Amino acid sequence: ADILRHLEELKLQFDYTTPHDLVMTMYETGMRISEAIAVYKEDVIGDLDKPKLRVKQSAPEGYVTETLKTAAAYRDIPISKNLYILLLKRIKEIPQNCVLLFPNKNYGLLDIKNVRERWFKNVMEMGNAKERKKITYYTPHQLRHNFRTSLRDAGLLKEVVDYRMGHEQGSHIGEEVYMDAMRSSDKESKTMRSLL
Repeated sequence: ADILRHLEELKLQFDYTTPHDLVMTMYETGMRISEAIAVYKEDVIGDLDKPKLRVKQSAPEGYVTETLKTAAAYRDIPISKNLYILLLKRIKEIPQNCVLLFPNKNYGLLDIKNVRERWFKNVMEMGNAKERKKITYYTPHQLRHNFRTSLRDAGLLKEVVDYRMGHEQGSHIGEEVYMDAMRSSDKESKTMRSLL
């Protein structure tokens, strides 16, 4: 509850909704930050019955490229109806000549460093102090770990989890990297989910 209240305050501080909407999108989809800032308005696909967010480009170096980290990174991620409605509202608010779903104030590409240092610092400093003390670190990438934990806790098959994360089938990245981190931060992940 506190985190949502602070995200609303963040909208006012930045005078636009990009920080709130980007954080919520990354939290719900597990997208890499470089993928999330490069999402185009046309990548919100499907309808209310089967809403999805298409991942087909990234911006790791300050420009949009269709070269993703792996072939498996090209994917359509199922999203909630609430997120779908939020993103459709964004699309209506962004000028037609801007293709990005999460543009900066000048309708250009967001700077990854700025997002990490400014937005996430503000987002992660919010909420109740007692709850914050339970969390060792929060980064945009931590949202990916939290997403994978949520999928695991929901009982999804490894192949489904790997697809949603953009990992190659048969890869052990998710199990070796993410699962080790999740085992050591399950309490933190649960705390993060309760804050969001």
